[in-house]
Amino acid sequence: MKNNLSETKKIIISAFCLSLALIMGRFKIMLFGGTVKLKFDEIFYRFASIILGPIYGFVIAFLSEMLSAILNPMGNYIFLLSVTEGLQGFFVGLIWNLLDKVGFAKKKLLKICVSVSIPGLVTSFANSFVLKHYLLWADEVFWGTVVLRLEKEIIMILINVFVLRIMLNIYEKNTNINRGK
Repeated sequence: MKNNLSETKKIIISAFCLSLALIMGRFKIMLFGGTVKLKFDEIFYRFASIILGPIYGFVIAFLSEMLSAILNPMGNYIFLLSVTEGLQGFFVGLIWNLLDKVGFAKKKLLKICVSVSIPGLVTSFANSFVLKHYLLWADEVFWGTVVLRLEKEIIMILINVFVLRIMLNIYEKNTNINRGK
């Protein structure tokens, strides 16, 4: 998505997406004894990563994970989980930009699916790996948790693709209206 936003507009959009991610991050659905949580904050840093770029996506995702762990703790804060979330935000924007460069500019739904699913699945596995070593899980627990987390991630990817498509359509419509005036 090509846009020439000023730095002030980028900071405003970043702050807005971060605040929405923090608000939505407070609403979590815990499944399977707390090993899997459904959280809806990813939509906002993925959106920011797509429209602002990978660096903004990293910063917003990292801050979202770190600040939500501080504001709404659900156990000990694990720095590496913030790093993996930040990398997820980075790779969503990077994959989106790469798909634009190789000719997928008109295939928005495919771009959303690919740019959200690959980083989401990798991050889900990486977070399980971090937790395995942090919590000293046995291999059976680790693989059982990976399967549960990947199933949860597939559900969240479907929700994210649906919502992101709506958000991007609204964003594009509004930016095209503003360009015409």
